Amino acid sequence: MKRGLVLLGVLFFATVTFAAFDDVVSEVTNKKVQSNASPSVDLSTLAFEKEIGGFSYNSSKATLPSIESRIKIVMKAILPLIQKIPTTYKIKIIGYADASGPEYAEGNKQGNQELSLKRAKSVMEFIVKNYNLSADRFEVVGKGSKELKDSAHPKSSKNRRVVIKFQP
Repeated sequence: MKRGLVLLGVLFFATVTFAAFDDVVSEVTNKKVQSNASPSVDLSTLAFEKEIGGFSYNSSKATLPSIESRIKIVMKAILPLIQKIPTTYKIKIIGYADASGPEYAEGNKQGNQELSLKRAKSVMEFIVKNYNLSADRFEVVGKGSKELKDSAHPKSSKNRRVVIKFQP
């Protein structure tokens, strides 16, 4: 009988101990989750739209020194904002072309649509490589020559650009 009571006492002690342990684990887990939860951010305060101009005619290279320096200036301004934007939101990188040449590829001529997409991709790749950001953070779009910045001068170099934009 004593052995039964001792065994019952040990089982009771073990049950109480494990129940208390579960409460502690649950409390610690909940605190950990709460401490990792990002505070609510007013996304409208993070909105931006920055332009990178200076692309050469028929070029999509973001590795040219003049383009790199422009990307770095823009990134200095927007990187702190990008870091605050939840990863579930996309940042748009939009490429544009002037109205020189066809909108879509013809024969061996690259179309403006394809060129503008390549410009946007090139800028995104430069940012991913140099700023430790995931490509998943971005949506890359090519607009071709459909939305000219300088519509009075459709072949103007002002139309050859990339815009980095976040609008919640």
